[in-house]
Amino acid sequence: MGKVFTQVINLDDSTDRMSHAAGQMAAAGLDFSRCPGIDGRGRSWARFLPLYIPPLNYLWFGRHLTGGELGCYMSHLRAARAFLKSGARYGLVFEDDCVLQPEFRETLHSLVDALEAGACPGWRLINLGKLPHKPEIHTAPMRPLAGVAEQHLLRCYDFPLTLHGVMWSRRGALDFLLRGWLVMGTVDNWLRSDLAIFGGGYCLSVPIVRQRQRESVICSEPGADEIRQATGRKQGWWKTRSQVRARNRRLWGMRRRRRQGL
Repeated sequence: MGKVFTQVINLDDSTDRMSHAAGQMAAAGLDFSRCPGIDGRGRSWARFLPLYIPPLNYLWFGRHLTGGELGCYMSHLRAARAFLKSGARYGLVFEDDCVLQPEFRETLHSLVDALEAGACPGWRLINLGKLPHKPEIHTAPMRPLAGVAEQHLLRCYDFPLTLHGVMWSRRGALDFLLRGWLVMGTVDNWLRSDLAIFGGGYCLSVPIVRQRQRESVICSEPGADEIRQATGRKQGWWKTRSQVRARNRRLWGMRRRRRQGL
């Protein structure tokens, strides 16, 4: 599919995960490029200056990021940059723990046909692997995908977290590079907020990419669990701020939905 540029993000020392991902791509008939992941595990945040400034990130996100989370963020920026450089119209980006479902190939062709027909004007990013929390509230059906039973393209007002399988538009990837260069939270949290504000986030009613049930490489570094668990220990002002931000995302989505008459 020449219009689609496919990448798999993979760390240099994760050869077994790359073998798994290559098998998934081959089974789906996808030609792909390996996007070398940036390994931030065990590395000082100073290595990521000026893209990551801990006090600013803390003000926004409420905790510091682990080296693995920083590397994951930078890896997705690298993948977006490579997609734009390729000249392709659509950019598939997978993490190396992806599991493509049997209906993946058929659904992808139908999805590309729908996009070519202008089904989603202004779309920026499609999550192929997850629905948002409470999809009956946070999504609006756009259209069924031709030839794929019970599969609909959904507009998201609160974009799903996790990015093990996504499709970028050129506009979306460029916006990510222009607005997301300064790290403010994990990459999936940043994208969720940005898509809530500016729109253009979509997902599928039946995910066609799953995650392999294995230990996360991001969480494998010493001390990562303690840092990540700080999210669940937010108290006082930080907790209130997170709740207000989540409420605002929903309000932005509902207002956009009313304006669009959905």
